[in-house]
Amino acid sequence: MGLLGSVGPHQDERPRLYHYLSDKFFSLSLPHKPCGTPPPISSFQSDLLLRGSTFRHPNAYQFNFKLKEKKMSQAAIDVPKGGFSFDLCRRNDMLAKKGVQQPSYRKTGTTIVGLIFQDGVILGADTRATEGPIVCDKNCEKIHYMAPNIYCCGAGTAADTEAVTDMVSSQLQLHRYHTGRESRVVTALTLLKKHLFSYQGHVSAALVLGGVDVTGPHLHTIYPHGSTDTLPFATMGSGSLAAMAIFESKYKEGLTRDEGIKLVTEAICSGIFNDLGSGSNVDVCVITKGHKEYLRNHLSPTPRTYVSAKDYTFSKKTEVLLTKIIPLTEKVEVIEAGDAMEE
Repeated sequence: MGLLGSVGPHQDERPRLYHYLSDKFFSLSLPHKPCGTPPPISSFQSDLLLRGSTFRHPNAYQFNFKLKEKKMSQAAIDVPKGGFSFDLCRRNDMLAKKGVQQPSYRKTGTTIVGLIFQDGVILGADTRATEGPIVCDKNCEKIHYMAPNIYCCGAGTAADTEAVTDMVSSQLQLHRYHTGRESRVVTALTLLKKHLFSYQGHVSAALVLGGVDVTGPHLHTIYPHGSTDTLPFATMGSGSLAAMAIFESKYKEGLTRDEGIKLVTEAICSGIFNDLGSGSNVDVCVITKGHKEYLRNHLSPTPRTYVSAKDYTFSKKTEVLLTKIIPLTEKVEVIEAGDAMEE
């Protein structure tokens, strides 16, 4: 102990002396068993620790490295992964190579269109929702709200189109709160295409985005893989070819509001009459500067013309639950009292 105090004013020699002492004493220490814990230290070495020495155990580095490696591996296992899991894709590929017949894709049906007229944008859609060969909803809404000046038509999987448009709509709302300005159509376009591209087409949402902002009217189409088009008129969905035939033959620049609504309605009707996945009614949304008009069920081109003369007969209602009144036998009055510990 006196040797440590004899260093004197040469403070810069103290770290070198500590290292020398630590190496010296550990080189003379007895051999230990190769276990996972460091060897015990003597009283003199513990005194060095109390005085601030930086000596190390022979197995300390290896022990600490293994401990850190174990903690990192546990952290990697415990952290949940977000997004979709594509593990079943490898399984399906293995089953296909072994000859297992995979189920076919379920066909979805929709006709959605949009065009630019002299004062803004007009969007249109049919109202039939299908589940394979079954019509599950005759009057659904396919024109989704994005912002007061932006609307979006969706084709594909109904759940995907609803979820994507709702998510981006909330992001646009937060952006308006933050900036205090009207949302731009290009902002909605960027958010939608980035989200769809990140999932590489597994989110089945084909969209027609339209709106009017400070830079004028805009119309865009967004494909499920994230690619986009900017056109004066656009169609999407299974009835898009029939609707595009109407647009390509009759569209012209500078259409008035009434001419635009008539052309959009005719294009949707073309999809309804020529595509089994499209049907029922025609919805139209007219967006102009500072104003929008949503024409719900603007036209019903295929009304129901036949009703059975027998009408529908329903079985008499069967009462499942019987009502039984039990008379009151005793009335108990409960009076709240203070804490029992106070007595």
